[in-house]
Amino acid sequence: MKIFAPTLALVISGVAVFQLLQAQETPKAMGSGTHSAMGDQGGSATKTDNMLSPNEYTELGMVRWHRNFDQAVALSKKTQKPLAILFQEVPGCAGCQQYGRQVLSHPTVVETLEDRFIPVVVFNNQGGRDKQILTQFKEPAWNYQVMRFTDHNLRELIPRKDHVWTVSATMDRVNQALNVAKRSIPEHLNQVYSAETNPNLQTAVFAMYCFWTGEAKLGALDGVISTEAGFYDGREVVVVRYDPKTINIVSLTKTAASIDCAHAVYLPNDQAIKAVTGTTRLTKLARYNSSQYRKAPRSDQKRQLQSLKGLDQLNLTPMQWTKLNATTVSRDPFAKWLSPQQLSQLKALNAK
Repeated sequence: MKIFAPTLALVISGVAVFQLLQAQETPKAMGSGTHSAMGDQGGSATKTDNMLSPNEYTELGMVRWHRNFDQAVALSKKTQKPLAILFQEVPGCAGCQQYGRQVLSHPTVVETLEDRFIPVVVFNNQGGRDKQILTQFKEPAWNYQVMRFTDHNLRELIPRKDHVWTVSATMDRVNQALNVAKRSIPEHLNQVYSAETNPNLQTAVFAMYCFWTGEAKLGALDGVISTEAGFYDGREVVVVRYDPKTINIVSLTKTAASIDCAHAVYLPNDQAIKAVTGTTRLTKLARYNSSQYRKAPRSDQKRQLQSLKGLDQLNLTPMQWTKLNATTVSRDPFAKWLSPQQLSQLKALNAK
């Protein structure tokens, strides 16, 4: 029989979900996304606050973008917040709309852009002031979306980069821009995206008698970025992605053995095997062949969270799924791994 399936209260570190989320605000409902493409700079109806509503255009996601570029620059100077300038095709192609739905609607992207920057959008397929700004920045018209980061003097904080179309890649650039601007970085951004975008992450595979338990125990370790339940070599295993600067393979293996999560260990190269050999009383230490691995079904992934509804609607990253699933061991509050907006959304979903 599988064990280690806690109650919902344990999942939230001893606090019932409705109590934990009671103080959070419910997010605004999504709009229809069917608005005229012309805004302040385009020459149509002028909005009194010069800002677009969340999801007013599918291509712009849930971010409240400024539409008056000059006012946004003035606000940047007043607040000393850097500018996040989005050059976007509106109305746009399927790829532009997908970027809006996936990247610009991700809670952490939305919160970080609105809280740490002055977000302003320039329509790259319009005339008037939009066209003037395109010329000023040497941006091509009718191009795919590009986000640039400047100070209030329009000096680039980081070099322009094209084809940045994923949440992780976008947040990596946001992080870089905030560092250059010497602005504080949100804790959930430091906790999650900085770790997930690390190019030096390593993989190790651990066998145990129950991968439900293994995911929770291994996921709670500092330096473990993500876990996945699966089958390998006739065993239940957990595939671990980890940061070797935080926890090296020897320490990871020793710790896994101490918590009964290393009945066998499979490593990707001879160097890792050599480092671990002789450091623990492993019964099996072997080379990992990913082609022989089979991922467990969804019902066996992150089992500790399956009593909590709504998480699959929060656009969680692999690390967030892993660390939330491990709260039964770590006792971390959900707020450590979720953004404020994700917490708010979770409250709304569980109040239904």
